[in-house]
Amino acid sequence: MIRYLQKTQQDGRPFFAYLATVTAHGPHYGPADLREKYRRKIQSPQWRGLAKRSRSRSGGKTGPADHAADIEGLDRNTGRLMKALDKLELSDNTVIVYMSDGAGGGAASAPKSQWPDASRASGTPMVIRLPRVAAKQTPQRSELVANIDVLPTLAEICGIALKADLQRDIDGQSFASLLGLPGAAPWRPRAYVADHQSRGGKDDLAPENRRMMLFRPLASTRVFLPDGKQMGWRGREVSDRNAPPELVKQASAAYEKWCRHVLKDFPLGAFALVGRAGVPVYLDAYPIPDGPAGAGTKGYFLLDVARDGSYRISGDTSNRYGGRVGADPKSIPATLWLSRKSKPGPLPVGFDKRLSGYRVLPATLREYFETTTRKVTLPTMIALREGRHLLSLKPASGKGLVHLRVSGDGPGDTPRTRAAVDDPLRPR
Repeated sequence: MIRYLQKTQQDGRPFFAYLATVTAHGPHYGPADLREKYRRKIQSPQWRGLAKRSRSRSGGKTGPADHAADIEGLDRNTGRLMKALDKLELSDNTVIVYMSDGAGGGAASAPKSQWPDASRASGTPMVIRLPRVAAKQTPQRSELVANIDVLPTLAEICGIALKADLQRDIDGQSFASLLGLPGAAPWRPRAYVADHQSRGGKDDLAPENRRMMLFRPLASTRVFLPDGKQMGWRGREVSDRNAPPELVKQASAAYEKWCRHVLKDFPLGAFALVGRAGVPVYLDAYPIPDGPAGAGTKGYFLLDVARDGSYRISGDTSNRYGGRVGADPKSIPATLWLSRKSKPGPLPVGFDKRLSGYRVLPATLREYFETTTRKVTLPTMIALREGRHLLSLKPASGKGLVHLRVSGDGPGDTPRTRAAVDDPLRPR
């Protein structure tokens, strides 16, 4: 990252840098000097309770000393990055956002009851440093902001006008005015919905169906109203037993409005975009019950093809995370079901009574996709047309593939962009 900043500073260009670190996420292996520091410190009385609790939860593999070393290691390297910005004279013209994807936890974490009030209220920490705004100008505010608001906020801070189609697709809004940025658009009060479909909402499903795109209303839900009040549900039951009826009514109305918005373009899954030579994509199979490949739950690979051409399909994903491409495993004879979206527009979503949730139903798939079947031997080259595709492969051995590598064969350097959800791709 520092080398990138040095080059950017030399070139004199604006830059955006995103550093995602797994430091402080288990398993914990901080720098050796810091692990030794905290192993000595753990002998003090205030650490003994943490050590005992950690051993019971982690099986003794790593403890609070390792977690604490990870945290200080992250702090140390963040300091290196900040000093590099100072040295390169970039600090006065750089917006810095420091945030987490969770509210904390781990062997060296204090109980939430001991957290500062602001930390307990916010749920997830985020710190923003603006060169043009002094800390004393930004008093504490009670509005709830979320990750959906980060992009429009950074765009406004940097003076970037978002295109109309992008503004249409963004659910959040800028909170630059709450940070004290002069001339920023005012914050619009809104209800915010946190709906965790992966948290306890699918335990009753067969294991092969738990990863599918299935929306179950009120599975694990919390609605935050503009006035600061909030309401929660778990398994369609109100979790706040003593909530006033009027609060339940207001929160239910806000949630129903949010559901209508979500279900308008509820996806089959995350589609990967392929179409440039030498730039492979790596796909994980999504489970889809009763899809184009027939009855039962089968794995499907979701692929957007940016241009007509020949594409290589392989089960070798050894270089997915930066390693070298290995030799393909032995030839794999398989049956390929190749479905291409032939009808434009978003896929209609319906309620599946058997699965007790909303999803793209099999009848929709048959109506919107044309399917062909062929025998192939992986790795193989196949011709794909521009558009949206579903691929399902059943090896002759009977065991389905869960990972796939797809790469183009040709110049493929024409820039492409996504159009509206589930519509064909168009050139810029």
